[in-house]
Amino acid sequence: MIRLTKVLVATDFGDAAEVALAYGRELGRCFGATLDVLHVADNVYTRVGVEGLVAAYSDMQKEIEDNARA
Repeated sequence: MIRLTKVLVATDFGDAAEVALAYGRELGRCFGATLDVLHVADNVYTRVGVEGLVAAYSDMQKEIEDNARA
């Protein structure tokens, strides 16, 4: 039999992610595994493309990261 020790659930906080989280939670509970939840925040610096504008996006990047943490 397979033995799970960790379960990873990716989320975008949408409806489908809620279902995935419930499934991952139950799977972890059945196996006594830890549950990790992952959300990836966009990096605005990779979308800018113009080096002179990078400094203007630091506040926007901080806001995106703060919202993701919350």
